[in-house]
Amino acid sequence: MRCRRIVRRMATATAFVWLLAPCLICQAGESERQRAQALVSAAIRQTDSEQALKQLWQATDVDPTLEESYVYLGMFYQSREQFSEVARVYEKLVKYRPSVAGYCNVGEADLGLIPPNYDEALKYFRKAYSLDPHPPESLLESARY
Repeated sequence: MRCRRIVRRMATATAFVWLLAPCLICQAGESERQRAQALVSAAIRQTDSEQALKQLWQATDVDPTLEESYVYLGMFYQSREQFSEVARVYEKLVKYRPSVAGYCNVGEADLGLIPPNYDEALKYFRKAYSLDPHPPESLLESARY
């Protein structure tokens, strides 16, 4: 049941705004950012999911700080309950752009594993807390479980 709730929460407009707002601060060269955004746009329009995945992963290589590509990858794997892949996606994101949302997403993915990896999840929730001890309530909701 928790898995479905996480997907819906990630898909809300406020979650996207919160996750994507830091992207406005361009840390990559403009041409890399534009190329990565073009890959993400092409992936969204793609009807072949394998090709879309390739384009999204390619976008993370072109501009590892573009959060949008990670969000779509995370949602794809989340919808298929591939939580180890979700964790891998967000671990790569926080490597380049540490954020409360990124760490919480890794923690939630670790909780979705069977069996849940509580120690790893707690580690990532603590990292999120160290960045912001007062994050939005929705981001730390799963830490209560």
